[in-house]
Amino acid sequence: MRTPDFENNLKKVLTKKVPARPTLFEFLISEEAEKVLSGYELKNDSEEEKIKRKILAFYNAGYDYVPFIPGDLWFPANEHRTAETYSLNEGGVISDRESFEKYPWKDMKDVNYSVVETARKYLPDGMTVLAYCPGGVLENAIALCGYENLCYMLMDDRELVKDIFSSIGNRLETLIGHSLEYDCVGMTFVNDDWGFKNSTMISHDDLKELIYPH
Repeated sequence: MRTPDFENNLKKVLTKKVPARPTLFEFLISEEAEKVLSGYELKNDSEEEKIKRKILAFYNAGYDYVPFIPGDLWFPANEHRTAETYSLNEGGVISDRESFEKYPWKDMKDVNYSVVETARKYLPDGMTVLAYCPGGVLENAIALCGYENLCYMLMDDRELVKDIFSSIGNRLETLIGHSLEYDCVGMTFVNDDWGFKNSTMISHDDLKELIYPH
C-alpha cells in the first residue's frame, strides 16, 4: 500500500514540479467504490461514520487526499424527475426580482464546518483534505433559474442575473476561504460545468463577466 504524501506528490504536480512517484487524482468515486475500497462497514448512518469510510477508501486506493464539501452550504431548488437524464429547465425557483428577494439565501455565519473538523481527527499522516464546492456558480444558477429562463434573463434583466451569480459566487468564495483556515485542508477544487460538447452554456463574454471573478 502506498503511503500518502501530499507535499511530495500531488502538491508538486499542482506547482508544476516533478512528484516523487506517479500521482493519482480522481475528483470523486462512487459510494459503491467507497464500500469496496474501504472494506469498512458503517456502524450507523451518521456523518462521522461516512467520513471515516471515505477517508479509508481514498487511503487504501493510494490517493494523497480525500475530497469533502467542507460545510453545509446548499442552494435548494425544486426537485426534478429522477431519471438517467432530465431537462435543465426543471426545478427553477427564481424567475424575477421578487422571487430572488424571497429566496432563502444561506447566512454564511450559520454554515457548519463539522465535516472538516471530523475529517481532521481521522486523516492519516501525509494525507490532506480537498475542499470542493456544492456545485459551481453556473451549475447552481441554472438549477435555481432553469437554463432556458436564465438565457432569457441574460437578455432581459442582466442586473438580476448579476445579483444571482454574485449571491452564489460570494458564498462559495466564503465557504472555500474559511475551509483553508483548517490546517488539514491542503487544496481546493472549484467544480462547475461550463459547457457541453462543442460549446459553452453561456457566452465567453458572460463567463468572463459573471463567473471568472469568483
